[in-house]
Amino acid sequence: TGLPVAEDLMTQFDVQAQKMLAGEQSPEQAAAAAQKGWMAKF
Repeated sequence: TGLPVAEDLMTQFDVQAQKMLAGEQSPEQAAAAAQKGWMAKF
């Protein structure tokens, strides 16, 4: 845990948000993908 993990989680979220903004996935898909990555860390 700590700063490296927090930065990784924010990067994962940003990647999913960019895919959503590019029209590659829905907001629901972006949220689910981001949550899946976050749940692996917690």
